[in-house]
Amino acid sequence: MKGKETSDVYLRFRKRHKAFQSRYEKIEAMGSMILMVVITLINGAEIFSWYVIGRSIYWVQEMTLFLAIWMVFLGAGVLFKRKEDIVISLLTDRLSRFAQYLIFLFLNILTLVFLVFLITSSVKLELHQRHFGSIGLHIPMNLFYMPISLGSISIFITVVDWILDAVEERKGILPSNRKEKS
Repeated sequence: MKGKETSDVYLRFRKRHKAFQSRYEKIEAMGSMILMVVITLINGAEIFSWYVIGRSIYWVQEMTLFLAIWMVFLGAGVLFKRKEDIVISLLTDRLSRFAQYLIFLFLNILTLVFLVFLITSSVKLELHQRHFGSIGLHIPMNLFYMPISLGSISIFITVVDWILDAVEERKGILPSNRKEKS
């Protein structure tokens, strides 16, 4: 009986986690879209200022770079979650389901190792750069590197989720209404 209770608790946790992931993905997507609109407006204001007023807005280039970095790393998490990144499956499609499962696990564990390296390196870089300020915006430089950590953490959580889904499906504990389309 204890195993069933543990399984129920785990399945409730996974359901809540999936709901959280879904909400977080929507926030990331909306954030990326808003940042793209802001970048477009800022650069439009710069073009207007340059051609109509005859003066450039000195902080536009730095702000565009700052917002673009945030947009790209938020957007990368969204693309990864939605599986809209580039995947080449020509060889793995010809293998047995078990071989595909093993390759999936291997590649995702390798991805997790890389993400751990990326997260630790980007946090070290952020800690180093917090002492420096940007020239035009006068904000701490670590804010330019923070999206690397945040995007990597988002992708890390997604990969762990995918691995758990694959193991659950393989063991037959994934409810049929949660199974992903192949």
